[in-house]
Amino acid sequence: MTENPTVTIEYVLGQIEKLSAEPAYIREAIEKIDNSVPDKAQAIAAVVEARETTNRSVLEFYRQIYADLNPEAHAMTVLEKAAGTPGIPMGEVTNMLYKLLGLAGKE
Repeated sequence: MTENPTVTIEYVLGQIEKLSAEPAYIREAIEKIDNSVPDKAQAIAAVVEARETTNRSVLEFYRQIYADLNPEAHAMTVLEKAAGTPGIPMGEVTNMLYKLLGLAGKE
């Protein structure tokens, strides 16, 4: 049984970089498209589109992990959501940020 690696911000950023590199499968798909066979071209396009949809989901997953590992990024997300919510007093938002950043009681 293999041991699970520790997930770090560097690991997450590395995975995002791998996903954002120009994937060879897109180049290969474009090369295989034969405009004289529309069904084949549509099938290849559908495969590429499905893969890109998966990549977007994976990127969102890594974005959330990054936010969880990075307290400042997480705090910024909370601030943005709280600032856009009517009726939340700024004092409460400030207290939430202090708690998220580990600054509670250090005002």
